[in-house]
Amino acid sequence: MTFAILVFSEITPKTIGANNWKRLAPFTAKSIQFLLIILMPVIWFLQVYTKKFLMKNNDTKEIFSRADFLAMADIGSSEGKLDEVESKLIYNLLHFKNVQVKDVMTPRSVIVSEPADMYANEFYDLQEELIFSRILLEESKESENIIGYVLKDEVLEHLLDDENHKQLKDFKRNIITVPETHTMLNMFNDFIKSHEHIALVIDEYNGVAGIITMEDVIETILGDEIVDETDKVADLQEYAIQQGKSMSDKVKKA
Repeated sequence: MTFAILVFSEITPKTIGANNWKRLAPFTAKSIQFLLIILMPVIWFLQVYTKKFLMKNNDTKEIFSRADFLAMADIGSSEGKLDEVESKLIYNLLHFKNVQVKDVMTPRSVIVSEPADMYANEFYDLQEELIFSRILLEESKESENIIGYVLKDEVLEHLLDDENHKQLKDFKRNIITVPETHTMLNMFNDFIKSHEHIALVIDEYNGVAGIITMEDVIETILGDEIVDETDKVADLQEYAIQQGKSMSDKVKKA
C-alpha cells in the first residue's frame, strides 16, 4: 500500500511534470486558480479556526528565544557549520543590548584634556608624545567642565601652516553626553543619528566618568580591539589599570 502511494502520488506525477512542464503549465495554473475560488470558503473557515483555537498565545509566545539562537550558534560552531568568528559575532549581537556604556568606556583617569584657551603651539610643546587622536577641551584652567573636543591631526595641520596664534577652542567640536547606564544599543543609535564618533559619559553625580567612541561600540560587536590609525594605545581600560598600578608603585616607593 505504501509503495503504491509512493509510486502513484509522488514519483509518477513528478516524472510527468518534469518531462512535460511546458504543456502542463497553463493547465495547472488555471486549475489552481479555479480550485482557489471554489475552496475559498473552506480556506477562510480554517484560517479563522486556527487563529481562534490554536494561536491564542501567539502574541506572547516566542518562536525562537535568545537562548535558542545562542544554542544553535554553539551547535553550528561545534559541528563546523559556523566559524569561531561567526559564532562569536552572533553571541555578541544577542548580548549587545544588555551591555552598558560604563562597561566598555575609556575611564576618566586616562583621558587627555586641556583648557580651551590654550594656544596650539603651547599644547604641542606640553605633550611629549600625543598618543590619542581626540583631546577633550575644558572650559578653562580653573574648570574641569568639558565643553567639546579637538582632533589631534587638525591641530597639527594648523601648526604646520604656522597658525600658532590660534587657540584650541578655534578647532572645537561639540560633544554629546550620555549617562553611564546607557546601553550600547542606544549608544549606537545615538552615534548614527548625531553623525558623531565620540560621547562624554556622565556618572550618577553628573561628573565625567569617561568617554565612549564608535570604535568601542564596534569592538563590542566584533569582540576585537580596533585602533584608530592615529592612536598609539589599543585597550584604554587596560592602559588605565597600568597607569593606576604605576602610580601605586610610586607611592609605595616614596
